Amino acid sequence: MVLNLDKLWFQSICNLLSLNYVVGRIMVLATKASLIQRGFFVSAL
Repeated sequence: MVLNLDKLWFQSICNLLSLNYVVGRIMVLATKASLIQRGFFVSAL
């Protein structure tokens, strides 16, 4: 029972970490994309 709970807890921690990683990557990509778009917009002006 304790082992099972530990396993579930560990799995949820891993899921949270991977989710944070994915969200972080998306945020970085979105920031880069917006900066690039802004740069193109400014250069187009």
